Amino acid sequence: MAYMRGDLYVWRDDEERLHIWSRDAAEDMSEIAGFADAPKAGGVSLSAAESDALALMLVAELVRSGGLGAAVERTLHAYSGNFGSGALEELGGKLVAACTSLAVRA
Repeated sequence: MAYMRGDLYVWRDDEERLHIWSRDAAEDMSEIAGFADAPKAGGVSLSAAESDALALMLVAELVRSGGLGAAVERTLHAYSGNFGSGALEELGGKLVAACTSLAVRA
């Protein structure tokens, strides 16, 4: 189940781990077997609990900064049709409305 595809590839596997892989990572990986054709590629794998915690912290920061609406729009524009985008299309407006009132009270 891929959330993002392309030079940045994000997917959740059957073991409920979230994997994030980038073709343009910061480290030079050309000396590692299998990375000669993509020397700057790199990635990380997070447990479901870790990725959920990260997602919630990032959403909270977006709410606090007032950037949630713009982030929803950017995400739907860039990643529509990927796993998870249907939920965001269905609930994005409601999330933004609910969180906007939270941000105003904070």
